[in-house]
Amino acid sequence: MNGSIFLPWVTLFVDAGDYFFRRIFFNAEKKRTQPRRLDLDARIARELRPYKIVMSVYNFGHRLPEFYENWMRDYADKILMIDDSSPDSTVAVARYLGLEIWETAVNLRKPATLRHAIRHLDQSIDTVILMDPDTRVVVDRESFERAVYQFQQSGANASSVNPTPYLSSGN
Repeated sequence: MNGSIFLPWVTLFVDAGDYFFRRIFFNAEKKRTQPRRLDLDARIARELRPYKIVMSVYNFGHRLPEFYENWMRDYADKILMIDDSSPDSTVAVARYLGLEIWETAVNLRKPATLRHAIRHLDQSIDTVILMDPDTRVVVDRESFERAVYQFQQSGANASSVNPTPYLSSGN
């Protein structure tokens, strides 16, 4: 009878010791084998597939310089603006700032404009991020591209984010 009481406690002790040994040993191994952040950043830079941020704009010329200075400057090479036949200076201002902008001959409205842009994007573009010009990304480009990379690696076809408003509702 003493042996039957003793055996479960020994088994429990050995199992617990084995559990803690594995946790300590494998966590130490993980720490030694995990790539440093610099290695991860280099991997992301190497494996990040081409992406574009597509924005449909209409009568945005008067806000475009401020928007460019406050947000677009870091992302200008990744942005494609589609002007939906604005009667103002949106196209001229965008070109002056060196932005890629396409024009539509007639006002197609936002959904059709975005579909048109997606259909006519260069085939090398792997990921399309649709964004309104009245929202902005509030992280640095490195963090943004890390999120794009993680999305690309996830295998998902679509994602939605809660944007931060750029312009107040009074504008």
